[in-house]
Amino acid sequence: MDTNHIAQVLQDKKLQKHLNTKINRQFKTCRYIGDIVISEDEYIILKAYLRSICRKYLNTSERYITSPIFAVALVQIGIHKYDGRFWPHVEREIGMELPGSYQKWIGRSFYKTLEKYNKYKVAENEMMNNILLHCFITNYYASDLFDFLFAYYQIDLERDLTSNSKEMRDYLMQSMASGENTARAYKIKKHTSDAVAFNTRGCKIRVGKILRFMDNALFYGLFPRTSQNRIAQLFCKWADESKKFNQAKKAIAGLTKRGEKRYSSPYLRYNGNQNRFELVLPPQYIHLATNEELPNLHWKIVFSNVEKTLEAESENCVTGCKTRIVSDIYIPSDNIFDSIRIELIKNDAEVIHKFTNIRAACIRFFDNNWELIHYTDALPIGDAFAFTHTEDALYTDSDAVYNCEYLNGLNLYSMELIKGDIIRLPDGRALPVGSALEDGLLKNNLKNGVYVMREGVKHPVFSAVPSIYFRMSPTQERGTLIRINEEKYRFDIARAIKCNMQDKTDEYGYILRLSDYIKTDGIFRVNIDIPNSRKANDYSFAVINQFDYKYEDAPFIYKKEGKITFSSTGMILGDEHSEHIANNSLYSEPSSLRDYLTTFLPAVLTEKFDVAHFGWVASLVGEKGVLTEAIQMYRYEIDLLEAVKKQRIEKGTYVDGIIQRIAAYEREDILSFLSRKNVLPKYGFPVDTVEMTVTDAKKGRGYGLQLQRDLSMAISEYAPGSQIVANNNLITSRYIKKIPKIGWKMYSYIQCDECRTLNIKPFTEDEPGKERITECCQCHKKFTSSPKVFLIPAQGFIADGNMIRKPGLKKPERTYRGEISYVGFNNSVQENTYSIGNAIVSVRSSQNDEMAVLNKSPFYVCENCGYSEVDENQFTGIKKKKHKISSGYPCSNEHLRLFSLGYRFLTDVVRIRFDNYIIEDWEHGLSILYGFLRGACSYLNIEENDISGCLQYEPVDGRPNYSIVVFDNTPGGAGHAKRLDNEIALYNILTHTLKMMKCCVCGGEVGDSSCYSCLRSYKNQKYHDLLKRKYVIEFVEQILDERM
Repeated sequence: MDTNHIAQVLQDKKLQKHLNTKINRQFKTCRYIGDIVISEDEYIILKAYLRSICRKYLNTSERYITSPIFAVALVQIGIHKYDGRFWPHVEREIGMELPGSYQKWIGRSFYKTLEKYNKYKVAENEMMNNILLHCFITNYYASDLFDFLFAYYQIDLERDLTSNSKEMRDYLMQSMASGENTARAYKIKKHTSDAVAFNTRGCKIRVGKILRFMDNALFYGLFPRTSQNRIAQLFCKWADESKKFNQAKKAIAGLTKRGEKRYSSPYLRYNGNQNRFELVLPPQYIHLATNEELPNLHWKIVFSNVEKTLEAESENCVTGCKTRIVSDIYIPSDNIFDSIRIELIKNDAEVIHKFTNIRAACIRFFDNNWELIHYTDALPIGDAFAFTHTEDALYTDSDAVYNCEYLNGLNLYSMELIKGDIIRLPDGRALPVGSALEDGLLKNNLKNGVYVMREGVKHPVFSAVPSIYFRMSPTQERGTLIRINEEKYRFDIARAIKCNMQDKTDEYGYILRLSDYIKTDGIFRVNIDIPNSRKANDYSFAVINQFDYKYEDAPFIYKKEGKITFSSTGMILGDEHSEHIANNSLYSEPSSLRDYLTTFLPAVLTEKFDVAHFGWVASLVGEKGVLTEAIQMYRYEIDLLEAVKKQRIEKGTYVDGIIQRIAAYEREDILSFLSRKNVLPKYGFPVDTVEMTVTDAKKGRGYGLQLQRDLSMAISEYAPGSQIVANNNLITSRYIKKIPKIGWKMYSYIQCDECRTLNIKPFTEDEPGKERITECCQCHKKFTSSPKVFLIPAQGFIADGNMIRKPGLKKPERTYRGEISYVGFNNSVQENTYSIGNAIVSVRSSQNDEMAVLNKSPFYVCENCGYSEVDENQFTGIKKKKHKISSGYPCSNEHLRLFSLGYRFLTDVVRIRFDNYIIEDWEHGLSILYGFLRGACSYLNIEENDISGCLQYEPVDGRPNYSIVVFDNTPGGAGHAKRLDNEIALYNILTHTLKMMKCCVCGGEVGDSSCYSCLRSYKNQKYHDLLKRKYVIEFVEQILDERM
């Protein structure tokens, strides 16, 4: 660069002041220091500044400095110059030598600057890595990053960004975070992998932008050449020079982007906005002779006894002309099953295109874009919808159909099709999903690539008992035998699906459910013995129910294959000759596990948990182990629902609701389940957060918002009818999110009006009010009223896309949750008794104890789509109302049922009872509770949101009494509540409580009121009128008067 220009820049005081202001303003908020955009002239100033700083401080006694400008200068040198070497470039850029001690001073100063401003950092001794981390990617290594991401885009995503699912993005981030230490991500340098590890969410966004650059450039030739963004400029440079990118660009030149549908033949579609069926006529090419003028073209459409003619608009192209798309030809619902013939006629004489691809059928299948699916022998995998006449029905032997409703005078079936599903059509045909039916075992539960070896023979493994398909004449049914291992059975048509083949033979297809015969895991040999059949029909396979596997190190970005390895003792399929092998069982006390725990755990923990003798195993899987109890409760609730399901199947009544409720248990993520049950540590795991999805229905797009709350807060803040302000928009919640085929967990409840205890049991009926709780579990009062029902909205909420407004002066509406209640009455506890002043105090502490919080607002909920509204004026359990699903289409269900919203969680709990100072009055007890909590937070020096509490009815010698229940707000427990189980702590808490109450002046000397300085808080606002300081002062003074 011209030395005169450099001199001019260094003398430009205005530019220097602007740079200083910009850095000091942006430094506090930027994720990476390299995100601060620096021009070439500003880079000159930064190098001069760094040089002056080094000369000023390196020879002084200053241990370090903290300076944002200093830090930015170092990062910019890394961005511009790092090529595997760093310090030589720093020396060259600032024009002075930097011995090791100087480098250490610079690295320490940079680290202290990161520490002061709370920036991402690695270990203090990794001086260069801390600087390079904040580059995200240096200019020199940018091409390696783009090569890596392009390989991901080409191979993993197959150039289709719609395949870049959340799971794939997570895999990509994991791979990038592992960096150059792995073969798959060797091009990702350490500074980039460190940046990804510290800010995964932010890096997903950055990488997503780069992938969109590639997508736009590859398919549309759009490059961000005018962007001032450094990454965008580096991308353009890479795209110009990359051989692989340019080879791919040439290879797809002229092609439509992968995943975009292109039709050449007419097709049917369902228009949800207009609530009607339409015929779409795609553009058609017509060759024209030289100088031939545009012809007169028209369409002729014939179905049933209807004939329609309409003009076909066309326009010139290079070698002929093309018709314009026609997309709004109305087809009545009664005629969509008819054969539709379409002709394109030229100059009223010549038929130049004739289409007969829409043939008569008893059913019409549509994809998730509501466009007609054309099929021959099989349906495609994925979401689908089907229409039939109301007198016809669609059947399946799987969970493929998850909803059936009445729309436009037809039956509408909603389906999730996976390979191996069989759909039975109204005309008797069986239509498979994924591939045509072939004789033999159906493969929908086959675990590809997994076998059981027995005597040198491979037996394919199924995760559930398969069905088998074969063909025969109906006259052969009675003589057919089924042989399974050593057992024989006569073929029973009631256990099979009979399919009309619609071919010229007299044979039918039969799908036999082997699960009616096989009830255990094992290896099975099956023979279908059909009279006079020359085909052997012999099959062997292994069944390991619920077996599954996954690749632990996916995605395989630079490889086409991946490997999975099982321990030789990890998967064992036994028979009557095999021995029980448990070398990897906890009860076998494997020495490798003991050695590992002894090495890595502190001595105090190895002794506490008796690692040497595996004493900790009993607390996990023993009779009272946390995992054992979690499984027992899971099985108990599942068994209740299964029993109802069985009864309903026997009675032939509606069973879909129960099946969906069971699915809510069976499909819960294992990590979420174990964390929620405190088998795994939960503090820091976001397993109880839910999201509110926001989409503008009018604009058909999302807002880019990630609205998440802990479920205990979400049942109030995100509950249907509640409003929140986000991104300068007033958003109203309207739907409780419901995943197809999966219901909500539901519980019956009654709050006793005598002792206020919350009584809960699993709800086993679809209709609220049927499940009876006969008496209170605490005071044993008999209940005469029916219980209410609460559901757990674990799948989240959806905003009303038609009610997004700008916020005004009015406070957003919100439904408020009820009080938190203690419900863990059956849990084991540790009991202690203390003498505090004049009081005998019984303290019972417990881990993994259960609390419940309810929002008791009257929510009327559609169990089909999740639409919900609060209606305080409705007094029945069912409300009839027409409404729309969240996507804007009318919902087929008009009956809304009454529910509350709830949440149950496990945490550390301490119950405190003053045996000789009884709290008989619940309202007095509220003041004592919140005063005690204030004193506890003050003494323990913790935030008021760290703990919470409630009152629990607990009689003493037959007299009514309320105990104080204190629990950690963090699900799983954070250890605060445990600290109360101590005599000194309790005494000090009471003294702090009394002091805080007496220091307040609200309510005068009598203390006949409360305020936010003593008892009131946001959480207890519904009780503000009941809280009074005097109740707390009187109670505590009685206890402590001997010590005061």
